[in-house]
Amino acid sequence: MHGLRVIFKFENASREEREQAHFFRSGGSFLYYEFDLPLGYRFALVCVLMMLRISSTVCIPLREIEITAIRSQGSGGQNVNKVSTAIHLFFKIAESSLPERLKERLLAKSDHRITEHGVVVIKSQETRSQETNREAALEKLRQLVLSISTAPKKRRPTKPSRGAKERRLKGKAIRSKTKMMRGRPGSAD
Repeated sequence: MHGLRVIFKFENASREEREQAHFFRSGGSFLYYEFDLPLGYRFALVCVLMMLRISSTVCIPLREIEITAIRSQGSGGQNVNKVSTAIHLFFKIAESSLPERLKERLLAKSDHRITEHGVVVIKSQETRSQETNREAALEKLRQLVLSISTAPKKRRPTKPSRGAKERRLKGKAIRSKTKMMRGRPGSAD
């Protein structure tokens, strides 16, 4: 498959066993394959996609995205104090390979995740799994870039029609008459 880097190599597996692999799970940037080996052993192969695909024409190389694992907040028992499962994702807009029009729109976007220095900072800590949080952070970045990928429509100023102006003035006149009738008798000016 194009653009994949193998993390775990096949060890002690014959060609037939490698071909018996079945697709197990696919996340935003991970492909996970599982193999049944003789003697009841199970072997897993994880492939990491080298690009974060935004759309059919826009991709972000993963080397431009900095991901660090930090300790998660909130409940989680003893696990929360020992394991760094939360993910901080940093993406420098100016140094990225995004098209210039997308860079400009992203920098102009008013979003709390974009710093004044043009760095997108995304924190993901929804689950107790570091891998799942990493995929969620990448998906949040993908959604952010996807949200600015279409050009906003230019606003065309319009004027109210003559009929709309007349209806508005007629409504004002009726309301004015109603309020004048609420006054005390004999106090009309």
